[in-house]
Amino acid sequence: MSGMGDYDDEFADTYGALEGTNMEGQAEWMSLGDMVPGCQVFENVDPQDLQQGQIGDCWLISAMASLAEYPQVVHGLIREEDDHYVVNLYSYAEGQFVPVEINDKVPSQGGKPVYVSPTRENEIWPCLIEKAFAKIGGGYKNLKGGWPHFAFGMMKGTTDLFLYTRAQPGEPYVCMIPTFSEDNLKNGVEWSMGDQYDSDSMWEELLSCNASQFLMAAGSNAGSDTDTSGQGVVQGHAYTILDVADCPGGTDFKLIQVRNPWGQGEWLGAWSDGSAEWDQYPDVTDALHPEEKEDGAFWMPWEDFGQQYSAIYVAKGESGKRVAPAGAPPPACGCVLQ
Repeated sequence: MSGMGDYDDEFADTYGALEGTNMEGQAEWMSLGDMVPGCQVFENVDPQDLQQGQIGDCWLISAMASLAEYPQVVHGLIREEDDHYVVNLYSYAEGQFVPVEINDKVPSQGGKPVYVSPTRENEIWPCLIEKAFAKIGGGYKNLKGGWPHFAFGMMKGTTDLFLYTRAQPGEPYVCMIPTFSEDNLKNGVEWSMGDQYDSDSMWEELLSCNASQFLMAAGSNAGSDTDTSGQGVVQGHAYTILDVADCPGGTDFKLIQVRNPWGQGEWLGAWSDGSAEWDQYPDVTDALHPEEKEDGAFWMPWEDFGQQYSAIYVAKGESGKRVAPAGAPPPACGCVLQ
């Protein structure tokens, strides 16, 4: 980490980097090496490590958590040079991967990063990727509000991106296909309409996407992220879709695993952490190995998901080998903005 903060990346310490954000004129740019003793870029890449900071980029953090299921892809994004880092992101404007060169200085207060946090093992890869997105996109202000599939495309280099959305629960999902032409997600997007899906066919589509190891995220019903539904789902918020389980343990249940990028704040209904269903159906518990802890991740029924979430984001294209949680069996069935 020595000297990483000395490299001039023409972004850190500049007025434009924080102009228009809640940290404008307040944050201090500090080296991650100084704030996080013993930090390293990678140690054990894990979706559960992502924690959003003081900016509304849940779309990006949820996308990073989805990509973290494929550590080799995350490792391929960042290269360490003698005095700086190179983050390789796909540029929609240029139609190819471009190197985003940065030092390790990020906005801070009280000696801690104000935006995405280093991981529990003091890995700084989330901080570096978030900063690279801010630099290529024209400042941290342009990270506030967005679509997870925009981030999927920039990290994976794919333009095979899809949004499945519906206005009201019970209505069909409409597939919307974006074409991005700018690296600032506030500009340069055109939409075309694809097929429609009822609840059953949307479930089958999700099962297929999960089996193909596509990156997926979800957007909750419209609203302010300071509000939650009566069952704990943050409104107007992007979540990572971690897994989809059809008939786990030989039952008839359709369950989906979701994660809040805040690392806390979870679903409170059926199949939530510690709910009675896990004791009532031990075969499902044995199949899915749920973890009862406040980490933002939870299981919920597909029917309830349809009531609580109005958008599903998918990046198609193989991601590589998915790393299962320690002690978890193979998947049970054999297999955020609007």
